Amino acid sequence: MSRKTSAASGGLEAGVRRILAAAKSTSAGQRRDGAETFPLGGKAKRTRSSLLRAALEAFTEQGYLATSVRDIHERAGVSLGTYYLYFRDKAEAMETLVAEAVIASADSVFPQLDLTTSDDTAADARGPRPVVAGFVRNYAASADFFRVWEEATHVEPAVARFRHDVSRVLDAAVRDAISAGQAAGTIRVDVDANVAARALSAMVDRTCYLTFVVDDRRDSITVDQTIDVLSDLWGHALGYGRG
Repeated sequence: MSRKTSAASGGLEAGVRRILAAAKSTSAGQRRDGAETFPLGGKAKRTRSSLLRAALEAFTEQGYLATSVRDIHERAGVSLGTYYLYFRDKAEAMETLVAEAVIASADSVFPQLDLTTSDDTAADARGPRPVVAGFVRNYAASADFFRVWEEATHVEPAVARFRHDVSRVLDAAVRDAISAGQAAGTIRVDVDANVAARALSAMVDRTCYLTFVVDDRRDSITVDQTIDVLSDLWGHALGYGRG
């Protein structure tokens, strides 16, 4: 691994650590009693988990905007007062669900992209395909949640900020991988790494949204075709593997 690739990897790891630290803090939660907060005991953790399951079910079935706090606490079988011991509003429940989703799918959301080697024997482990495949498969498997996340992003500033933070880390990881590939001679040198990183990342994200959410096509054939096409487009755009 080149020095530049190592630096890029270190930058990604630092960014991921920041994102995951924020996510874990949100996911851990606290119980409120007036102006005071307390760590969660065993019973409180179970109650909070029940509320989060109810929130996820309500959001995915009804949509974020159409769901009320009442829908959530009644579905969970607890009082309104109990709900407010754990969450300020429905936005905080959504923020927590997003944080837990990022933690659970970190390997797919924050992959290690290596564009410095383009030999055929490394095709399955290097280059854009494994990164694209991980993102696409994770998105297809969780499309209902991504639909809700997309909706909440447009109306909840905290949710939007977290999504933007995740996007910036991803864009920076792709940018650094492109720059490392250019230094290694495996990526076109006339490509602007910053612009290409944002464009390629956005292409994958939006294609997944339109395919798996808007069109609701989540069968294995569609997933595999999406991976094939997006990987090929990345390769052509970057000149990767076409020595």
